[in-house]
Amino acid sequence: MERGGKIDAPPLDLSSRVAKPLANPWRNRILAELLLRPMSPKEFTREIGGPGLPTVARYFRELKRWGFLEVAEERRGGNRRGAVEKVYRAIQRVHFDTSTWAQLPRYLRSECSHSMMDGLITRITEAVEAGTFDAEKDRHLSWKTIRLDREAWGKYSLHLDGVLAGLEHLEVESASRNPSGGDSLLVTVGLLAFRSPQKPITVRERRTPPVPADNQPHFLMSARTAKALANPWRNRILAELHTRPMSPKQFVEQIGGPDLPTVARYFRQLKAWGYLEIIEELRGGARRGSVEKVYRAIRHAHFSTPTWEQLPLEARSACSVSMLDGLMERLNDAIAADTLDAEVDRFLCWKTVLLDRQAWRQLGRELDGALDYVGALERASAERFAKGQVEEIPATMALLAFRSPETLRR
Repeated sequence: MERGGKIDAPPLDLSSRVAKPLANPWRNRILAELLLRPMSPKEFTREIGGPGLPTVARYFRELKRWGFLEVAEERRGGNRRGAVEKVYRAIQRVHFDTSTWAQLPRYLRSECSHSMMDGLITRITEAVEAGTFDAEKDRHLSWKTIRLDREAWGKYSLHLDGVLAGLEHLEVESASRNPSGGDSLLVTVGLLAFRSPQKPITVRERRTPPVPADNQPHFLMSARTAKALANPWRNRILAELHTRPMSPKQFVEQIGGPDLPTVARYFRQLKAWGYLEIIEELRGGARRGSVEKVYRAIRHAHFSTPTWEQLPLEARSACSVSMLDGLMERLNDAIAADTLDAEVDRFLCWKTVLLDRQAWRQLGRELDGALDYVGALERASAERFAKGQVEEIPATMALLAFRSPETLRR
């Protein structure tokens, strides 16, 4: 590895012996930071934090012993009073191959996943607080809940593997075009695909599932509706109704919300704006003459680039926070239901890299392609569901690419 540059060593496959220590969130954070630039335990504690310098120093030594770090420099003199301050740099990226991951106990897989999620959430929080998350108008943030069969699930996992490998190439190409890194963007990329908790589905809902179709284009949001859709509950309604039809009453009973009248108003607004349609009106029973309307989603919300660029930063940030809230809710649901690691080939990866503008634009095209691809897989799965009994995997996928604060690099 060149000092402060690219890592040429291959990813290190982890055994169970090493996996358990790496489930510690601070060891994962050390690896993430040292992939950006060399640091000493003292510098890490001062700039990032941690449980204390002695413990952080021990984590550094352990990661060196396991082959993740190496000593890049030894500093003497100054206020060190004869002591040596060792500066470390990362030489291996952490990677579980599928066979090793499958051999790990379920509890250990969950601990590693939680640790990795802590790191990603920390990166997102840093960018939101520093105002860099939406600094680039072509930043990427998309997530959706989907229904795939086993065949489509496997194909999407392989596709994300390809996106991750392509990111390595973009990083190398950026470094070759811009060796100093001065004009590069510090970018955090996150790729997620995991099993969602199984929601209760009635016989009626099975007859009228929301099947995506080629002739239903993404709905382009206008600046007028963008602010309204920044509301987290409207975003949550859209996310849930893309998995199955629901009435406002069912939504409040199963998901929650401020109260039934407010949720019902959100449903009516989303219908007026073209996101939902009514598929059934339920009468009788305990409704006492009232009508319970069942809705389903008919279009995915999508900003065209010109519209997104015309929105003020405040409006873009509000939409982003709302979408992130929805994604965090979905992750919490999966953790609580113990489905996050139910599939051995679930995908959870994030990394922070230096990319020049050319590579940044290429990354955006690849993420757009991944979003289109999962839509095609969802349509193919729906066709196979209609033909016969195939295993259904309720899944959540998310793609993120945003600018991280420049304070993370020197």
